[in-house]
Amino acid sequence: MQVHGHNRARQREKLAHALEELSTLQDEAEQLDQELKNIGRNDRQVSGFSNWALYYTLRTMIQYMQLGFELELYAVHEYHYIYWYLSEFLYKWLESTLRRLEVMLQEKESHTDQTQKSRINRKKAKRKKSRPIDREMTLVEAFQAMTCGYYKAMIGFKMSRKLIQPNCDFDQERIRYEHRLSAFTVIMTPPPVQYEHFLEMTNPSKYHHMPTSTNFFQMAQQEFQMAWKRFESVSSPTEEVSRLFL
Repeated sequence: MQVHGHNRARQREKLAHALEELSTLQDEAEQLDQELKNIGRNDRQVSGFSNWALYYTLRTMIQYMQLGFELELYAVHEYHYIYWYLSEFLYKWLESTLRRLEVMLQEKESHTDQTQKSRINRKKAKRKKSRPIDREMTLVEAFQAMTCGYYKAMIGFKMSRKLIQPNCDFDQERIRYEHRLSAFTVIMTPPPVQYEHFLEMTNPSKYHHMPTSTNFFQMAQQEFQMAWKRFESVSSPTEEVSRLFL
């Protein structure tokens, strides 16, 4: 609440400091899960407190990067690795975390259902209910597809030479990449993606056939269509989500 009381620039600065505290919180959460496991209170593979801390860490990292767009800090020729980091790393980590939490909820609901003594209560427990985590999972999948579409569109523009690139004599992409993501170096989980790993994962040669700019535009269109379907399926969309359909 205190962070969101500041203007956008101060929020981003405060979020960078919050990541340091969240890193400490992750360590404490792992220790607590281990202690619960040692005393027999947490015999499942899913670590509740660790996933809880990881969830808020990822949300903070995503908000930090999104504020960079709102403050217009990124140059257009930087968009490809910003969108890649969001779509292929942060949102996928968040989706994986939500799925682990979903498993925990399903186990809890199953345990509750088994302890019901009344047949009527059992029928009520089996009714399909919409849970907040289902709605959030849909939104995460939608934003992941949307940012992935932006990334592939930017690669298409770059390959077709529609973007103005900086002079290589006075600019290094590695320095810009590491500077934009420097706030994440204090986080151990998820581990920061090094620039060399980014180049390896985004190298077009990994495809069976070398894609053209047209291919990337087509892939971007598919991602945008997938995002549209996800957003349309969101129940009780907020004003922000509703504006995406205009």
